Amino acid sequence: MYPHRRRRGRFSGVFLMALALGACDRRAQPAAGPATPPSAPSAAAAMEAPPEPVPAKEVPTRLSVALLEPASTTAAGKAAAHAISARISDCWKALESPDAPPVSLRLNLNQDGTVRTVSVVDKNAFSSDAAYRGAATAATGAFFKCSPFALSSADYASWKSLVLQITPNH
Repeated sequence: MYPHRRRRGRFSGVFLMALALGACDRRAQPAAGPATPPSAPSAAAAMEAPPEPVPAKEVPTRLSVALLEPASTTAAGKAAAHAISARISDCWKALESPDAPPVSLRLNLNQDGTVRTVSVVDKNAFSSDAAYRGAATAATGAFFKCSPFALSSADYASWKSLVLQITPNH
């Protein structure tokens, strides 16, 4: 009957809804204070060097090497492990984290005393523990760096494969 009233009713409803939403937005925003331009950095602040990052604590580390199961090893195998330990402690000095755990590695050697392969005995600890992985990686590097080892070639069968416990000493 009065189409203009119907239009006004819809229009006023939309208008009131927009007004209500606008009021909500104004309440959520902080009140605007007097605008202040951002201050330019002072010349002294521009000349200052940024603060240096704090380095991680590192400690000089040596590796000691021992047989994992000395009771099941021959006398020649024990002598080879001792010679390897002496060579590693003289050769390897590195900076590592002070909480590096002991690791177990299988060392396979060639007859001339060079390293053929190094493998991790505890693969679960290697895959799940970053500290263990770091210590195992450092120990592996030490074996390759410090080889060849001066070992008796007559006793090669006793020391061609050794399971060793490597302990970082701080």
